[in-house]
Amino acid sequence: MLRHLSIRDFVIVAALDLEFERGFTVFSGETGAGKSILIDALALTLGARADASIVRTGEARADITAEFSTHAQVSRWLDEHALAVGDADTVMLRLELDPNRLAQVEHRMEQLHSAARTFRM
Repeated sequence: MLRHLSIRDFVIVAALDLEFERGFTVFSGETGAGKSILIDALALTLGARADASIVRTGEARADITAEFSTHAQVSRWLDEHALAVGDADTVMLRLELDPNRLAQVEHRMEQLHSAARTFRM
């Protein structure tokens, strides 16, 4: 379950921190209010492709962090891949997007694709 989403300098968002509770969450608002930007930011942490246009104008890089509650299968996968750190019930995916180093980010995305497949189990 998604517990927290933090966005910095992504598209038009300067800074945003969202906490999620158990249950159903709905994003609603006027056209152009930024609902899709939130979904796009989350998709990037789970392995979607990025390009330089996602960094807010005038900024050097964008930063997106998503924190998830895990379950036993995810915890096992993290242990098997030597990725378990700290609280075994929480996984944090952090993505720092620098247009000048986008090739390095894309390489790391392949690792995140593997993690995203685990979350869909």
